[in-house]
Amino acid sequence: MRTRLSGITGSGILLAIAALGIARAAEDGPSKLVPTIKAGDSYRIKSTISMNVDGSDITVVQTSNYTIKEIKSNGDAVTVKVDEGGIAKVDGEDMATPIGSPVTITTDKFGKLLAFKPDIEENPYITTAALHLLAMADHIVFPDKAVRPNDSWSVEIDNPAVKGKKITIRTTFLGTITAGAPAWKVKQTLEADVEGGAKMTSEFTALLDPSNGQLISADESVKGAPTKMDAVSWTGKLTRVKSDDKSNKKPAPG
Repeated sequence: MRTRLSGITGSGILLAIAALGIARAAEDGPSKLVPTIKAGDSYRIKSTISMNVDGSDITVVQTSNYTIKEIKSNGDAVTVKVDEGGIAKVDGEDMATPIGSPVTITTDKFGKLLAFKPDIEENPYITTAALHLLAMADHIVFPDKAVRPNDSWSVEIDNPAVKGKKITIRTTFLGTITAGAPAWKVKQTLEADVEGGAKMTSEFTALLDPSNGQLISADESVKGAPTKMDAVSWTGKLTRVKSDDKSNKKPAPG
């Protein structure tokens, strides 16, 4: 210690200690997590989910484009999501997945999902109510006040899958980390009743861009998701990608 500080005066040491204290206070101090979006913003998310259904291993990779169409006077955001298609691998065999029809999603200023409206008729494999429920699982709900690392907050939302029931969403701020650049790390859990008295649960751990609250990447685990056949479970990875990323597209024949 004496050798390292031999060239530093007593006042210099005090200043260094003070600076360290200020840095630590800033690091441990409360953070205001605020999503900052504007009409016209657009971004793309690549998702990879893996599951086993009736003994078959299935992996689906696809991208979705999100465009902010409107910011209302009360802060609600109207977003149009379009699934761009991708690749499904079933027991090692690849097949292309189709482009989806637009879905209009409305969230409040804290990111809570208020409405989910597909532009097409009912999906043949999963109900619109179940899709609405699943969309809630990966939409981060932001706090209404500044938070410190490990602070948590909860909201209750009407359950679209079971009338008269509520969904509990609990979010925890895990701190600001450096992942190439500073990022907010949060963990969000959801628990909801589904038809037949069963429950769906999800855990979503995400890195968010502090400049706008946008997703950078996330790991997810969903258990008991309702479909028109049986409940399914999966693990997944979501990543923000550039507009020219084509890594999930199935090559054309030949």
